[in-house]
Amino acid sequence: KKAGREEIKTFIKGTLAELLNIEPQSIDENAFLVEDLGTTSIMIVDLLVAVEEEYGVDMQSRFDLVEPVSVNLVTDRILENMEHDMEILFCIPGGGTSSLMYRMAEAAE
Repeated sequence: KKAGREEIKTFIKGTLAELLNIEPQSIDENAFLVEDLGTTSIMIVDLLVAVEEEYGVDMQSRFDLVEPVSVNLVTDRILENMEHDMEILFCIPGGGTSSLMYRMAEAAE
């Protein structure tokens, strides 16, 4: 599922709000999930699983659960992962990046 930065942040904040039983608007996008919001490692795994299901991206291999993680960092990782899940179909020589044709890689099931 293709999504923009704001939509992804809204999804992450909504999921965190459910896990923490708080209002989504009370979550600062730069706050660290464990240190500032008090999430547990289980909650972070639940968040990453929800992201994987919603956006079809592999998130668990992108995080070291010891590093501080914020809403903005999770959003950046989702967007990076979406870019890496694209394959180049063909390129017109000398045409630059605007001449590349992409398609989303299908998830192996």
